[in-house]
Amino acid sequence: MAPYTFELFAPYNKQAGLRLKNANARMFGLDIPMELNEQDGYWRVTLDLADGIYHYQYKIVTKSWFEPEPEPALPDYTNDETKTFEENQENRKNHYNEHEKLVQEVKERNKKREEEITFTEVWYTFVDPYATEVDERGSDDAFRSVGILVFKNGKKIIDEYEWKYDNHVPLVSNDKLIIYEIHIGDFQDKFTNVTAKMDYFVELGITAVEIMPIKEFPGTIGWGYTPRYYLAIENAYGTTAELKEMIDAFHKRGIRVIIDGVYNHCDVSAPYAAIDHDYWFLHEPKDRVYCWGPEWNYERYDEKYQVWPARKYISDSIRYFISEFHTDGIRFDAATQINNEEFLTAIAQQSREQARDRGYAPNFFCVGEYLPDKVESVMSNGGPMDAIWHDSLYWKLREAIVFDTLDWEELKNVTDGRRQGYKNITDIVNYQSNHDHDRLLIELGKERQIFDADAFRRVRMAFAFQATSYGLMMIWMGEEIGEYKEKTPGVAKLDWSLIEDREDNSNAINKEQLQYYKDVIQLRKLNPALITPNLEFIFEHENDQIMAWYRWNTTNNDIQKHENHVVTVCNWSSTTYEHYEILNIPRNGKWFLHEPKDRVYCWGPEWNYARYDEKYQVWPARKYISDSIRYFISEFHTDGIRFDAATQINNEEFLTAIAQQSREQARDRGYAPNFFCVGEYLPDKVESVMSNGGPMDAIWHDSLYWKLREAIVFDVLNWEELKNVIDGRRQGYKNITDIVNYQANHDHDRLLIELGKERQIFDADAFRRVRMAFAFQATSYGLMMIWMGEEIGEYKEKTPGVAKLDWSLIEDREDNSNAINKEQLQYYKDVIQLRKLNSALITPNLEFIFEHENDQIMAWYRWNTTDNDIQKQENHVVTVCNWSSTTYEKYEILNIPRNGKWYEWLNNDKEYIAENNKLTIDSFIDHTIRIFIHQTKRCDNDKRSTA
Repeated sequence: MAPYTFELFAPYNKQAGLRLKNANARMFGLDIPMELNEQDGYWRVTLDLADGIYHYQYKIVTKSWFEPEPEPALPDYTNDETKTFEENQENRKNHYNEHEKLVQEVKERNKKREEEITFTEVWYTFVDPYATEVDERGSDDAFRSVGILVFKNGKKIIDEYEWKYDNHVPLVSNDKLIIYEIHIGDFQDKFTNVTAKMDYFVELGITAVEIMPIKEFPGTIGWGYTPRYYLAIENAYGTTAELKEMIDAFHKRGIRVIIDGVYNHCDVSAPYAAIDHDYWFLHEPKDRVYCWGPEWNYERYDEKYQVWPARKYISDSIRYFISEFHTDGIRFDAATQINNEEFLTAIAQQSREQARDRGYAPNFFCVGEYLPDKVESVMSNGGPMDAIWHDSLYWKLREAIVFDTLDWEELKNVTDGRRQGYKNITDIVNYQSNHDHDRLLIELGKERQIFDADAFRRVRMAFAFQATSYGLMMIWMGEEIGEYKEKTPGVAKLDWSLIEDREDNSNAINKEQLQYYKDVIQLRKLNPALITPNLEFIFEHENDQIMAWYRWNTTNNDIQKHENHVVTVCNWSSTTYEHYEILNIPRNGKWFLHEPKDRVYCWGPEWNYARYDEKYQVWPARKYISDSIRYFISEFHTDGIRFDAATQINNEEFLTAIAQQSREQARDRGYAPNFFCVGEYLPDKVESVMSNGGPMDAIWHDSLYWKLREAIVFDVLNWEELKNVIDGRRQGYKNITDIVNYQANHDHDRLLIELGKERQIFDADAFRRVRMAFAFQATSYGLMMIWMGEEIGEYKEKTPGVAKLDWSLIEDREDNSNAINKEQLQYYKDVIQLRKLNSALITPNLEFIFEHENDQIMAWYRWNTTDNDIQKQENHVVTVCNWSSTTYEKYEILNIPRNGKWYEWLNNDKEYIAENNKLTIDSFIDHTIRIFIHQTKRCDNDKRSTA
């Protein structure tokens, strides 16, 4: 037993009591009186409690006023046909007089109620306003609900969740926010369902989620904008521990969590409305048109207790949420209606300071809903908010996209928010829809009867407009998949079947929509010009309705860097123009077209392999390219071709013919008969390899690169997808020659550079992760490829300009300052020898033998059954990966396929003994890979290789 004090701040109420029972008990016992401390205004009672779960309620003599008694409606009077006209008129007059007398009586009673401080002693039962968990007990009746107190080890606890991923990866700064607004119920029912779909957010590319209100509200279905309890979580969505697990999962993947907060008003059945309405709330709403419930009175100051009651309660609730749930921002709903900049400034500043002081995720983002947007409400203009919703952009964009209505100057104003008075790109959050509006796709159908491809094209235009305009960007869930349901505070769950695989491919346009969104988000993330304040309109033709603007980045030392210069050209018209000239392009030279729909990057005229000349019976483009390839093989004795941009060539008939021609030419030349055709398909396309009926011997294994990058650079593991890329058969590949694995290529920065840029991981920690990635390549299913320089720790970023390898990295130095680079080179040599001397690694045999997802340990087994001597020692290889950030001592790997001696190839042939199919690894360092060969030492293989 331990003492626990129940307390309730209600300084001017006459009496208060507590109702308490064990959660397993059916009924409450006798009310327990509480005592008022006149010094601080709190009612309290202290009880000795055993560990357990309790239900409790408070009772109080209310000081609240109630809704006025309604005036009686004027009843109809029907003429009595047996009476004269004059008699009916007299009766009608009497009838009206009686009604007026009743009305006056009701008015008097209402007036009397208004004048009395407490018109009668009415006891109200309610839940503690500070309850952190509430059980509505299957009813929407607030007075049947109970607060839940969990008492353990002599104190109140919220739950027993242990945070795992604070400071796991750096969360983006405010200028890099790409926000995804989400309603938990309609997205995927519950917190746990959202957690299970975490990979969707990662693949989409967003950097923050803005979660619609999750505080306990009446009922189980709704948007949550009438909160009843400000410290309790809506139990229809799950528990506090499940909410924390969801937020932790977002943070693990570098995604910030912004919570939608409703601080203008609450539900009419909220506790303080029953305790003492006018102490906490305005007596009358500020605006009856925009009134959703009792409105908090932030002007009320209690001189006696020196407290702002409403401000304190809301402040406490916000502080609790940031502390307990590790949130990264607040959206202030109905900030226009709150209409108290002093309070909002204080609460926003309190939140930022609390985030800065907590030791992790120091950035906090306060965004206000001002309708219409109010330029003076952002911090850069002396207001309380980091940003506000850019409502004016929404309306102008809607006019242009849905109604073809262009106000040229106003459209320019919202494209470049500086013209409206905003000073930083973080001042405004741009969107094409949000929960308060139908998605544009729906509006186009309802308002204009524009559907299908025409509608999707307009929505995509709007999204690219958002991404390249001045300001941050936000997506309303579902618009990226073409969700078709109208807005409603009721149930409107996202239809995930829109992007599932269908035999008839009837949802191809939805899948393309999702890919477009992913690509535009990547455009935003990878081009720093789009997060600078630099924007200039460079071309306008109002009659043609063509507008172009230029974004650039001058913060980079290399002003010539191509991603620093972005030009956006909008065709707002209903006309398709051929060969339209855009003047005033800021720089001459090559510009690349970002065409996200199918990842087309246009570097020049594209060969037309579909064109056949009937007159001369020739495929012109095919013949020319065929001749050039035949010449190269013959003249330069080449042994293979990598087909660049095979996805964009998009002509499997031609590729099949040209690949077959090349193989035949190689076979017939009398030397080096093998020829290798490898295609660049982004993303990799399983049906494009010969074993699946395609033209290529192999394709670049792009999906492995991205999953490996997520794991090595960002510590983001999708367990099943990682297994898929390790064993390509799970993706549909049939031969190890079908795929070429790599950890980097010329299109990407080397992982060593990414680790420094993205995670500030350098030196030994970074080299260790890169080596892990290389050994991972060598033992996975498929061929392997190295991008020059990764083997020596080359540090230069990718560029189409000059980036010569720094060979001094492996030259002898007196101070041996490049020892780590020399070790890197030796490691690569050793892994390559591992691959060449162990025939198990070029067979299709691969089996996952051990998985511990919580520890992030995975092991797989490769073996060779093609050799007549199955016992031959090089036939058995086990790879064990520690993907975690933990070093494990004496870690046991189960299901080892053979007992006996295993030698660690990359650790001087250290000997391990497997017994009972179990092998114990001592000191298993984080982000390392261990490779074991059964019964054979590396030195023996080296001798055999030399011989």
